[in-house]
Amino acid sequence: MVELNLGLEIALFIATGFLIGKLNFLPEKFDKGLSRLVINVLLPCLIVHSLNIEFDPEQLKKLAQTLLISVGTLAFLFIMGQVFFYFCSKDASGRVVRYGMLFSNFTFFGFPLVEALYGASGLFFFTVFTLPVRIIYYISPIFLFKPESDNGDNKTKPLSLRGIFTPPVIAIFVGLALYFGNVRLPDFLSHALNSAAGACSPLGLFLCGIVLSRLEVKRILHSPKILLLLFGRALIAPLCVILISLLLGIEPLLVKIAVMYASLPASSLMPTFALKYEGSYETAAIGSVGVFTTTVICIVTLPLWSMILERVLI
Repeated sequence: MVELNLGLEIALFIATGFLIGKLNFLPEKFDKGLSRLVINVLLPCLIVHSLNIEFDPEQLKKLAQTLLISVGTLAFLFIMGQVFFYFCSKDASGRVVRYGMLFSNFTFFGFPLVEALYGASGLFFFTVFTLPVRIIYYISPIFLFKPESDNGDNKTKPLSLRGIFTPPVIAIFVGLALYFGNVRLPDFLSHALNSAAGACSPLGLFLCGIVLSRLEVKRILHSPKILLLLFGRALIAPLCVILISLLLGIEPLLVKIAVMYASLPASSLMPTFALKYEGSYETAAIGSVGVFTTTVICIVTLPLWSMILERVLI
């Protein structure tokens, strides 16, 4: 029942954002401003607040395991994406599918989902889980999307530290410093962070709906290869992560976090990165289809995976 209510709540927020976006009730570029607010202000507040708990030396091993599981999950998803990339004959659809398999909508979708399902403890470890994800997330698009030129050259611009150390990444390091230093914030500051963090989840889901309202749904019929991403994210990846985790004997909470990441919809910034680094509106449109289809289907499949995890991981 909890999973069903969560699915309906997520659907309601996204549907509301989608409807308002379609009806043009919001000013132009409102979604970009809201995106900056969520990513640069509200999400860092959520991250710091989730890490501002009493330090427990016994958790160090679990934190190290979380980071290893994160890197392992990313490696597995990249291999899956690479297989799909070759299956798509290394074309634009293949680049979209590869990127969509590797990176999910862990910011706007993942944090509210994990917080609702697994509480403060789950949110704490999910925050740590996303540290390697965030760093690779900002480094890799130029390599994953930019096609090689006819002479095989694939020149890239130097990476910027400012592009890597974004507010959410900085917030993770600040939060970990507070945690390992066993520093508790003053009550007024903790309450302020909690209030801002509470706005992150609904606004993030609301933003998902607005972004989806900008996409061209009719292109779905012209992008059959995107079905690989749909089945990969909604079915194949989470199932494989569960099986591998059970074989390795990983702790149930960490398994749930890894599976939730693997079953989330594709990153909402995928079309933006495709346009920026490949320069093709067609590829960006394919990316939009990937975001739309995976988001819609995951509203149904995420609660189902949650119920399966509760029954399997006893």
